[in-house]
Formats: sequence, C-alpha cells, structure tokens
Amino acid sequence: MDAMGDSNLDAWKLSAEEHNLSIAKSGANRLDFALLLKFFQNAGRFPSATSAIAAELITEVAQQLGVEPNAVGAMSDRTLERARAEIRNLCGYREATVEDAERLTEWLRDQIVVIAPRSHDGMVAALETECRSCRIEPPSAERIARIVRSAIRAHEERLCNATLTRLPSVSRARLDALLQPGTSIDDADSDDHRRNGDILEAGTSEASSTSARGALINQLRSDAGRPGVNSLRREMASFRFCASWNSQPTYSMAFLCTSSRFTASGSPSRNRTNCAVTLKALV
Repeated sequence: MDAMGDSNLDAWKLSAEEHNLSIAKSGANRLDFALLLKFFQNAGRFPSATSAIAAELITEVAQQLGVEPNAVGAMSDRTLERARAEIRNLCGYREATVEDAERLTEWLRDQIVVIAPRSHDGMVAALETECRSCRIEPPSAERIARIVRSAIRAHEERLCNATLTRLPSVSRARLDALLQPGTSIDDADSDDHRRNGDILEAGTSEASSTSARGALINQLRSDAGRPGVNSLRREMASFRFCASWNSQPTYSMAFLCTSSRFTASGSPSRNRTNCAVTLKALV
C-alpha cells in the first residue's frame, strides 16, 4: 500500500476545476486520473499503481465522480504517461534530470548523511521532501536508492580523507602496517614492543600462527577462541599493543569516524581510518 502525505479524506475532495478535468476524461480513465491527481497533490509523487492506494480513498474519489470503485486501474500505459505529464504541468512540477540527481546526491551528502548516516528510510524521506520543495517529481525508487548509497559513500570517503590529512606521516605508516597481510603483532611495530618488552615474550609461537590469518587489523578483531594459556597470552599481547596506540593523542580524533566500517577492500584512506577506529574501540 502506498504511503500518503495526508490520508485525511478532506484532502481528497475534488475542487470544481479538478472534477470537471476528471469528468472530461473517458469513462474508463476518470477515476484513475482523479486518483493520480489527488495522490500527487498530497504526496508530491505518483503512486506505484492507483490500485495500491488505500481502499477508503479510492471509494471517496469514486463517489465524487459517480463511478464504481472497481473501475480503478483501467488506464493504459500510454494514457498513464500523458496523464502524469498533464498533472505535473498542472501542479507546476517537472521530471528529475541527471543534473538533479547529482545535486540531490551532494545535498544528501552535505546536509543529511552527517546527521543520520545509517537511516536509509530517513534519507529517502528527506530526499522526497527536498524534491517537493524544489517542485521536482522524485526519481524512481530504484534511482533514489542509488542516490542514497552514493551520498553515503561520498560522505564516508570525504570524512576519511579529512581524517587522514590530519594524521602525521608516522601515524599513517603505522596504520598502513596494520593492513599488510602476513604480519604478526610481534612484527607490526618493533618500537612499541621495545617499549613494552613483555608483550609477546611468552607467545611468539602463537603470534606466528596468528599471522597466517591475514592483516594484523583482522587478527586484533578476531575471536579469542577457546580459553587456554596461549589464547590468554595472545589476548594480553593484543590488549597491550592496542594500549600502546591509545597513548598517542593522534588517534582520539580518528575515533570520531565511527560511521565508516572496516572492509578488506576500499580506498587507502578509509582503511587507514577504520584501523584507527578499531584500535580505539578495542582499548
């Protein structure tokens, strides 16, 4: 069932002009045209199908036109396109263009994603509201979903890049080391280990087997496994390693980038930033 901007029956009353405009259509198309018109006026978009409109609203409009409610959905595709164009023109709207999609993506990235980075439905609603304020018919549901995904991705890339530029080169090099496969905690940062000489004193063999799991960041995120002496040593080593990073003030800022999720692939800036986020979350 299509959601409505206003399901109040009073909002579905046809004015004299709207009644005459609907009656002027052929008998089979009168109800569909009137439903499309009132739905567009209330929601700022067209329904997926007139038959998807709430039954009580269909009945209300049908009674005003003196037709049967079951006459809904009789309009052909070609006639439907002409009716939509006529209604857009009547309401002062236009179809969305490629340029509109690009502008809406930028608007979502700058104004909405930063507020609700994970609320897909909220961003869709905000986009439809923005379209309505600009007198633009919203794109299709599939195109809106692509715009939302693109805005989220652009926001995260920009945030990660901005975070990366504020990290000193030494910190970036350390973050890059966390992304390299085949590296153990023992080899990741020898300076830290010299400052904390007991980090892997008793667990070198365990750390070597751990290195086969892939990038160091994944080792730090992995499950501890079954309780045992070796697993305890490994977890203590991981904790001390993370604690040594936590002592550096450069990572407190990186922790703000919680909207990004670590992925094995992606841009270097996003992966570096997510490494910092993970380290802060682990300590």
